[in-house]
Amino acid sequence: MDVHLNPDWEKRVRDEIAAGKYRDANDLVGSALEHFFMAQELGETHSHEEISKIIDLGIAQIARGETVEGPAFFNKLQQRGEELRHKCQPK
Repeated sequence: MDVHLNPDWEKRVRDEIAAGKYRDANDLVGSALEHFFMAQELGETHSHEEISKIIDLGIAQIARGETVEGPAFFNKLQQRGEELRHKCQPK
């Protein structure tokens, strides 16, 4: 399979490889696909537009003072991580 990237994506791939984060383009694409399919299985894939809306919602919540203290946030985040790990375990 041949994949052709636009110049901006090609540069980003080259930069990641040059930074030593990936051995080569195949390694980077494989990692990206692994993350994509995992997110897809969890129902966590979003378009660029959806992500922008989620960020805007969060900024508005902060402006209204609707925030969570650090320890409570991290406890909730840890719980969510455990739920996702359980969901991803082979059956």
